[in-house]
Amino acid sequence: MEYLTEAEIKARLAGIAAARAQLVAQRDTVSDERRNGLAMAAIGAVATLLTIRRPFGILGMIAAVAGTATVWGIIQFLGAQRNLNTLNEHLAKLTEERKEYEALLEE
Repeated sequence: MEYLTEAEIKARLAGIAAARAQLVAQRDTVSDERRNGLAMAAIGAVATLLTIRRPFGILGMIAAVAGTATVWGIIQFLGAQRNLNTLNEHLAKLTEERKEYEALLEE
């Protein structure tokens, strides 16, 4: 790592703290999306199971919509999980950088 003054290290630590706060907020949002996707999939699956026996008329329409909701919920859950993993990786990198700069600051 190149030579940095104490002010530069403190500025970088402040930048890391700001980036971390933003990533944590994004992670919370993605966690909510994941939970909503899982709930949509579960409710859609239950509604499909209850209405699929008579696939005609209004029950048939409900079964079709519920089946679509189930698939969309699963897709939303999987996409949110992938984004959550990426955010966690970025947070881990920021934690490593913060530790490096704090060690430099202590020297």
